[in-house]
Amino acid sequence: EYDALLLAPGSYPLTVSCPGSRLTGVMTVRTWDDARRVTREVLETDRPILVVGGGVLGLILAEGIRQRGRQVVLLEREPRLWAPVLDEVASDLLRRGLTQSGIEVLLDEEIVEVYEENGRVTNVRTSGGRRMDAALVVVAIGVRPDIGFLDGSGVRTDRGILIDHEFRTNVPDVFAAGDAAQTYDPISGQFRVVTNWNNAVEQGKLAGGIMAGSSDVYRGVIVSNSETFSGVRVTVLGVTLPTADGTIVMTGRDQAKGIYRKLVLRQDKLIGALLVGNTSGEGMMRKQIVEGRTTSVSELK
Repeated sequence: EYDALLLAPGSYPLTVSCPGSRLTGVMTVRTWDDARRVTREVLETDRPILVVGGGVLGLILAEGIRQRGRQVVLLEREPRLWAPVLDEVASDLLRRGLTQSGIEVLLDEEIVEVYEENGRVTNVRTSGGRRMDAALVVVAIGVRPDIGFLDGSGVRTDRGILIDHEFRTNVPDVFAAGDAAQTYDPISGQFRVVTNWNNAVEQGKLAGGIMAGSSDVYRGVIVSNSETFSGVRVTVLGVTLPTADGTIVMTGRDQAKGIYRKLVLRQDKLIGALLVGNTSGEGMMRKQIVEGRTTSVSELK
């Protein structure tokens, strides 16, 4: 029995589906044990290591492996790194930093077969026809909410666990938060799954307070991430690749310094920011986006 129950099962990693994808040496990383296992395997080989996936986790893994003195190839099937949020300019700046740090980056290419000898990975073939030597294949191509255990429970799910503005599910006294929850997006007005650490921490704190009787207000979740890869600082807030009509996009770039700033506005409201190299003002911008405050082009300049 319980007074209130919080569902926070998180998500599980996706992996490649191709001949050889189940071989020893093809790995995913989601838990601390996974990370230790990959680290151990990395340190036990002096052969190249292939990281599949150019999103946040793939970038972190590639950089960490390179820092341990190993040759790394980063393979991304999209034409840009961190493709859901970076445009071509930002991706190129990030790729330049990775290349300068010794990481080989291959875009618009994916793994199609993994070859083995005695059950261990020896090399791979890509969609571009490359045959690449690899001791390990570390896969970081995304995650999916871990909600299968709720089948038949009565808790409503879609892509994630469906909740309202107070993290409540359709079942009385049952709440949900984090990677597995489908939460409110104040920009689109829809409910969506956002799988990142910042979101999970914020939602967990607020959901716990609401369950305990607080009157906290949850304003919703936006895409929000700030990372440094190979010395390149990148901040992503809200909508960075606008497709709808009625948006205004402001950009500024200093090629020599590796700086790029892009702001996205709609109906006098800031709805997104993409900052590379110079991320000053990110806190203020995030607050403006979440609160939906009216602003102006001159104010943002």
